[in-house]
Amino acid sequence: MNNTTATELEFGAAFIGSYMILCARIEEWAASVLISATPTAANGSPAKIPRMLGPKLKAISELVGSEPNPFAKPNRVAELMARFAAPAKLRSDMAHSTLTPVKNGAETVYLFHTVDNGDRFWMTKTDMLKALTELKNLVKEVTDQKIKNINPPS
Repeated sequence: MNNTTATELEFGAAFIGSYMILCARIEEWAASVLISATPTAANGSPAKIPRMLGPKLKAISELVGSEPNPFAKPNRVAELMARFAAPAKLRSDMAHSTLTPVKNGAETVYLFHTVDNGDRFWMTKTDMLKALTELKNLVKEVTDQKIKNINPPS
């Protein structure tokens, strides 16, 4: 029998929300870099920036390999984007999952059931807090990356 409380469900929902917001900060950084580093179209209109996170990250990876390279530290950006792959996948999986807190003895386990393919994964509260801390640190490292010789839009 599942005797979880509303508080446990609220904790799980708060975790998902916090995780999504942190991922959105990296997406916002990626968009601002792409806007700053992408030339305007021939007719003077702004270049198209991908709408979804995955294509934005792909575009950042392409910028890392471009010449002239717009990043002050391109190898560092490449490393950080590689580190962000797992959190981005978790973000996507959580966005397409239902959440069920389940009691496992004295501990609550948070079961995620993906609605698109039926996969399941679980996290404990400790796992969730660790994931948030790691992502917060990664967000700081990513958003500290600067591009050279290009001013961000005002």
